[in-house]
Amino acid sequence: MLNWTEIITLVSILVVVVIAMIYTGLIFYIMHSKLDRIESFITSATWVVPVKTMLAGTGWVSRFHRLTLVSLLFLMPAFFIKRGDVDARELLLVPKSLRRLVLGTYMFGIAGVMAATALYLYLWFDGQLA
Repeated sequence: MLNWTEIITLVSILVVVVIAMIYTGLIFYIMHSKLDRIESFITSATWVVPVKTMLAGTGWVSRFHRLTLVSLLFLMPAFFIKRGDVDARELLLVPKSLRRLVLGTYMFGIAGVMAATALYLYLWFDGQLA
């Protein structure tokens, strides 16, 4: 029979695995169905064309790299505008639903990493990872 510590550990591991699967699914959904639409709004971004040509033929690696750059652009727009990497008017053209989808997925991923870290620390301090 399992004690409460083992049950909590198993449930925590299951939750972390489910979060990772959902996050991966969201990333692949955005990469394959929304990324081109997002990039069509930010045509003045200085990194879009070089990254597409540099990573041409790599498939999902190129898309993942571009999605990461778009996430950073939405997280720190003032930084990229100040550097001249993107036009502020173009950022306003991106629909809020797409920005929320990208940023929400990013925040969900951060929450998943925090949950995994908390689980690891719990198991470590509890002595189960000795």
